[in-house]
Amino acid sequence: MKIIRTLIASFVVASMAMPVLAQNSNHGFYLGAGAGGAKYNGFNQLCRDITGALPGIDVDTDCDSSETSFAWKLFGGWRWNRYVSLEAGFANLGEAKGDTVIFGQDVNGEVSSTALFGELVGSIPLGTKARVFGKLGVANISAELTTDLFAVPLGQLAPTSFSKDSTEAVYGAGLELGFTQNLMGRIEWERFDFEDGIGFFSAGFVYFPGK
Repeated sequence: MKIIRTLIASFVVASMAMPVLAQNSNHGFYLGAGAGGAKYNGFNQLCRDITGALPGIDVDTDCDSSETSFAWKLFGGWRWNRYVSLEAGFANLGEAKGDTVIFGQDVNGEVSSTALFGELVGSIPLGTKARVFGKLGVANISAELTTDLFAVPLGQLAPTSFSKDSTEAVYGAGLELGFTQNLMGRIEWERFDFEDGIGFFSAGFVYFPGK
């Protein structure tokens, strides 16, 4: 995706051009933001929930999606030492379109979701200017599916939208590079274990105020 390639290139150029200080000693409170692309691998259960709302009818259907959409997040955290941090934040995971067949009808759908998340982050310093990290946590995900299905056989009406809240695991890994004493760049990949999975690749920054 063009936006992801642009973010990566900007991240690399900035990290090479700016003086790097000993950021691995940073600890305490920090703020951060990231943006990139989220890929929905499918939203099958939401489709089943919609068709399952029809009384007495059980439909086993798939909603396939391979779209990557723009996504972003804001977060804050506390870094106890060079190795352990705790983060929490909000992610807008964008939206994806998909299609399926229900009762012989071609049905188009669109799902959008947001997440509140908390993660434990473990880091391994690489010299004085970089670190790799892994993360594991939980996310409360709110998703909404809308379809163009208005009527089905037997004269029954299907709902055109359905909302779902779910608490699921989230995990990921990434790389952090120091730009200045209190500013670091970050690239990372995360997976929200919702439906068939939502992958989120982002580039962003981490800022330690007051340093």
